[in-house]
Amino acid sequence: MDVVVSLIKLIASLSLLVALGDRLIDSSARLARAFGISSAAIGLTVLAYGTSLPEFAVSSIAAVKQHSGISVANVIGSNIFNVAVVLGIASIISPFVIRESIIAKRDGIVMLLATAFLIFLAYIGKIERIAGVAMAAFIIFYTHRILKYDRINNGLDPDITISRIREAALVVILLIGVLVCGNFTVTSAVDLARSAGVTEWVIGATI
Repeated sequence: MDVVVSLIKLIASLSLLVALGDRLIDSSARLARAFGISSAAIGLTVLAYGTSLPEFAVSSIAAVKQHSGISVANVIGSNIFNVAVVLGIASIISPFVIRESIIAKRDGIVMLLATAFLIFLAYIGKIERIAGVAMAAFIIFYTHRILKYDRINNGLDPDITISRIREAALVVILLIGVLVCGNFTVTSAVDLARSAGVTEWVIGATI
């Protein structure tokens, strides 16, 4: 019975987390258009980071609560799912044509380097704060390079029909909602793992 209750709580919190995340992505994309950012740059930054916010919330809260298995497994599992299932099924539905060659040359290499770094950290068996600082600094630098390239090569005009203040306020409110739901998701996942007798790693890497 405890397993059923924990599973229901997890599904409910995940559903709300996804709903808030979806709305957050919409608002973030509108905010990006208000600043004149191209669709490719939006996909690489606003949408990419926005869709990862639920995972960020779950992993961060799990780390604070000393559930490192959920934190790491969540990152690894979600990325495998993104490449193998999301990209795979989407390409079956409608084949992709990558017109921006820089996505394959620059961003593909960055993805490989990030993966190699994670493998190295997994090999040594721990992720120290200095590694976290390095990764955070790199993503700031990477985002800056993307936006700078986009501004120089695409130069879209800002969409003046979109209110920057309204969309920014919505982004902040929805972000808070994502973090709150992330907390419930972690708690439910831990309860489910304990009730079902499986490791937190399995819950984090799958559900």
